[in-house]
Amino acid sequence: MSDRFHYTRKRIHLKDFDYTLPADYFVTICSHKKLSLFGWVENAEMQLSELGKIVDKCWNEIPDHFPSVLLGAFVVMPNHIHGIVHIHEASGSGTIYRATTEDEHTNYEAFQKPVKGSVSTIVRTFKAAVTRAAGLQRSNLPIWQRNYYEHIIRNDKEFQEMESYILNNPLNWLKDEENK
Repeated sequence: MSDRFHYTRKRIHLKDFDYTLPADYFVTICSHKKLSLFGWVENAEMQLSELGKIVDKCWNEIPDHFPSVLLGAFVVMPNHIHGIVHIHEASGSGTIYRATTEDEHTNYEAFQKPVKGSVSTIVRTFKAAVTRAAGLQRSNLPIWQRNYYEHIIRNDKEFQEMESYILNNPLNWLKDEENK
């Protein structure tokens, strides 16, 4: 098979970082094709669709399934969610992926089994719960974009900036060029 048929995916995880370690993580998960599936913004406030209500409910149930997790600021937007996940005790060891921040050809050997309590496992479980709960409403149409974005929050200043960004997201919705 020729190289022109291979695609390159950018790895979003830090190489050799243990994503089960106690830390605060800023997480963004987008809807499939960034479609506005979860509701709409009206007067700078988010109005949740039925699917958006499922997303909200499933997010808030994460600590029921992951006792080592506390949730921080969170918002459901029309085509994505932002949230802060705080892992307060190590629940596993090792990284999810042999990951780099460099472009590389997709290599199935680069992926390892999910690590219990890792950010990736939390996100995967959340996305699956929403998909299952919404199955009848969505006739099994895709809800989520592949992957997600996460950022390790390194200090109090960064935490406050991320929290403010999340809480003000509905207010800034119309100013965001990606949402037009």
